[in-house]
Amino acid sequence: MKHDRGFTLIEILIVLLLVSILTAAIYRTFRDQQKSYMVQEEVVEMQQNLRAGLDIMSREIRMAGYDPAQSGNFGFLTAAATSTSFTIDFDGNGGTPGNDETITYRLVDYDGDGIAAELKRTTTSMDLPIALNIQAIGFAYGFDSDSDGYLDKDGSGNTIWAIDTNADGRLDTNIDTNADGVIDANDNPAGIALTTPVNISTIRAVRLWILARTSRADTRYRDTRTYVVGNQHLTVNDGYRRRLVSIIIKCRNMGLE
Repeated sequence: MKHDRGFTLIEILIVLLLVSILTAAIYRTFRDQQKSYMVQEEVVEMQQNLRAGLDIMSREIRMAGYDPAQSGNFGFLTAAATSTSFTIDFDGNGGTPGNDETITYRLVDYDGDGIAAELKRTTTSMDLPIALNIQAIGFAYGFDSDSDGYLDKDGSGNTIWAIDTNADGRLDTNIDTNADGVIDANDNPAGIALTTPVNISTIRAVRLWILARTSRADTRYRDTRTYVVGNQHLTVNDGYRRRLVSIIIKCRNMGLE
């Protein structure tokens, strides 16, 4: 007589164990892929923010001082380390800068979260951020104090990149403190005083730094680098991914050869 034989308890437990292991492996793979996808999305968003801010700022700073009527009413108004303000004669009438012809760039806490991480463009009619999750911006200014059509150099032949530290309308501090032509962590953030401060009307080029970060931290990632953003040395220790860009913008309307 033939007897049908079922599964023993041990066999059922083994099968359940194998199924559990397989399910856990599938879940872990799915979770890792999902996290990688989210990280990629964060990085893409960060790069888009960075690109948008860089594109708008570089285009308008390049136009700073545009004055087709040669009225002398247009140029830089402020030249700070973390903000800048200038005028452009968009309508070409040569008069006093009118509506939307004065432009200011700076970081603000636009969303009220206690962190100034929104890059804002301010004019008479516009006061809105153009890029989000910007951790820091930095500016330095090249100038032509002797009107020879070239940026002033230091004793080593390197361009002097200066800032106005006291908002008096004069560049007074060189941020390349070791005169090696490179602005990096080897420079003193306090800068070095110019022998003779120069009026910001002599600005002919702007060096711009933008440090962007992702909107959320990655628990599997740690950033411990020091970022040099103009005269700011920022050492971080968290899970945010960052991108730092630095460009030199020549103000094409202000007499630079």
